[in-house]
Amino acid sequence: MFKPEKGDLAAMLGLADDWKDPHCYLNFGKMFRSMPAKLAWKPEQLKPAPYVMWAKETGVKSLPRVYLCCDSYCWAMGKLLEEHFQRTVYAFYQWGLDYRFIADEKPDLVLEEMQERFLDLPVPVDGEE
Repeated sequence: MFKPEKGDLAAMLGLADDWKDPHCYLNFGKMFRSMPAKLAWKPEQLKPAPYVMWAKETGVKSLPRVYLCCDSYCWAMGKLLEEHFQRTVYAFYQWGLDYRFIADEKPDLVLEEMQERFLDLPVPVDGEE
């Protein structure tokens, strides 16, 4: 099902009524193989601290591991990514990277996803608040 919505960028440009963002809402049912997993770190141990953290694992050791710093778009996007990685660690609303955590977690890939409305936030210094 496609549903037109007003996008953040369109609103920032004053074009929200003229420029609609099509969104596709899918029902995935039980296609995901990932299961909740434990984290060795607590969110408050990271700098900058994310709002919340969680991890999912597929149990497929041949797949790579990913660390995903993200905003609310990861709710939908993450579910699509999880099945392609051995372990997916989410840091929800963490702008900046804590290299101590990355060294400990040893992801094969680090992804940072953010909505365009957050692009004007001050650039954080990695590892500092």
